[in-house]
Amino acid sequence: MGRYAADIETSGLLEQMKLQENPKLHNMGFKDMDDGKEILFSNHYNTLDLDSDQYKNIKVMPLDKLQSFLFSGHELYMHNGMLFDNEALIYLKYNEIEQCHVTDTLYLSWYLDPKRQRHGLGEYGEDYGIPKPVIENWEDQTQDEYNHRVMQDVRIQHRLVKEQVAQLKKMYPAGFKHVLEYFDLKARHMRIQQRNKWKLDVPACETLKLELDEKLGLQVEALKAVMPKV
Repeated sequence: MGRYAADIETSGLLEQMKLQENPKLHNMGFKDMDDGKEILFSNHYNTLDLDSDQYKNIKVMPLDKLQSFLFSGHELYMHNGMLFDNEALIYLKYNEIEQCHVTDTLYLSWYLDPKRQRHGLGEYGEDYGIPKPVIENWEDQTQDEYNHRVMQDVRIQHRLVKEQVAQLKKMYPAGFKHVLEYFDLKARHMRIQQRNKWKLDVPACETLKLELDEKLGLQVEALKAVMPKV
């Protein structure tokens, strides 16, 4: 069991993948919170040039080894991990993610830096000098491009976690872990809401609004007729 900054790349967002014939997980990257070592589980493993500079100092493994790694029950720090990464992995049949404890650093970002305009990893990467690669197409770009993206994300995430934990320890020297537990709870509440969506009948609402607007107009005119003139 370890502590890792982690991230995934998929063929789209959750709603996009639900419309795809073959939604897929491109990879999952990890950076150890203690020693900084990096691990990458990659799709199309046999096509990668592991001797290239891109994979230097990264332990690269086939994607089919990811399930057993997750089953060990690691502590993972992920950005929007509760509503996207966790749910995407479950949707793509990597249910072993439920053995891990996910701490969502997006919620901590909102709390610790409320004046920040944008809370994405890309913006933090700009602050840290760790550029987040732009991906134009989540289905047809090369595996190397997806792998570069995920490893840059975990490097940004690793730096962000270190920064957030240091802030929390300074603010709550005797109990910063209770703060983490509180935001974990709020993130789980959001996940429950996302899993139990309700649908809105938009045409019926629009029809009802027209009816209510008409009734309101009649009531306003009736009220005007009995009110003193000003």
